[in-house]
Parts: sequence; structure tokens; C-alpha cells
Amino acid sequence: LATLVVPLMAGIWMADQAAFGWWWVAMTVAALMGMVLTSRSAWGTAVCRMALWLGLGVMLSELHQPLRQPSHYTHLAQPDSRYRLEVVSPPQTTRKGQKMEAKVLLVDGVSATGKVMLFVDGKGPLRFGRVLEAQSRLVLPSGSENPYQFDYARYLRHKKITHQMFLHEGDWRLCDTMMGGIRCRAMA
Repeated sequence: LATLVVPLMAGIWMADQAAFGWWWVAMTVAALMGMVLTSRSAWGTAVCRMALWLGLGVMLSELHQPLRQPSHYTHLAQPDSRYRLEVVSPPQTTRKGQKMEAKVLLVDGVSATGKVMLFVDGKGPLRFGRVLEAQSRLVLPSGSENPYQFDYARYLRHKKITHQMFLHEGDWRLCDTMMGGIRCRAMA
């Protein structure tokens, strides 16, 4: 059991730490299956079996990446899309305003999944659990430009966040959750 579970978990961990393309997974699985079928030694078969489970772990992790889901907001977004967002982390104060994680609920009225890092100018009434409606462009986070520098894009990817959204006054409005649904106020 350990010879199956350990490589599977290692493959899942590896896929979470690095970006693997589907070509790597498909090639690994095809090569390993051929090696397992033609291997004559017990040691060779065991090594190939462990490598196969490692590749399956990577594949399993890749299949469950939120970005690969058809309902992920990146597949629905247009440059002028309207988003309904729910704040899912306590806002942190920055020099220009607030920074927080937000879950995407709707894109142009269509149900969506995924998270964005939200930057809001000024000190607003936003707090954990609040719902807001916004119209803004999605921005890819920048990665590290120097070796051994902190990689903000990788940090966000590890938190399953692929984009940032910068909101200025007038770009968003607060919504109230009520028994019958969600009602949005006038633009902030």
C-alpha cells in the first residue's frame, strides 16, 4: 500500500509546487505503461510502478486545478465584464487602500468560480464576508525578475489565485445579502 500511496501523494505535491504541462504527464504515463508491460525484473517493475503512480498523482492534481474548470472566471471574463465578488479574507491596509482575497461569484450574471486578489483605493466599508459588484480589468500578477527574489505570482498561484483586480472609487458598489437574495447599492 505504501508503494502506491507515497508516489501518488508525491505526484500531487509536485504538481502543486510546479507547473506541469499535459505533455509531461501523457508522455510519462505512456512510457511507464510500456516499460511495465515489457519489464522482466521485479526491481524494474517496482520502479516503473512507482513512477506510474507518481505520474498519476501529477495528472490527478492537474485535473482538479480550479483554473481547468469550465466555470472558472477566466473563461467567462471579457475586458468590460461585471463581477460579483465575496471578500474571503480580512482586508489588509496598504499605502493606497486595502488588499484582500475575493471569491468570484458571478461574471456578467453567469455563475463562476475562482479567487482574485482585490486592491481597493481608500478605506471602504469592506470586511470579511461582504459582497460587492465591480467592473474592472483582470491583471496578471508579476513574477520575480531576479534570481532568489520573492515570486509574488507563484505565491498567489499557491493560494489558487491567478489574477488581481484594482478597484477605484466608482468602479464598485456594495451589496447586501438578504433572505431573498442579494441587493446592490448605488456605486461607491
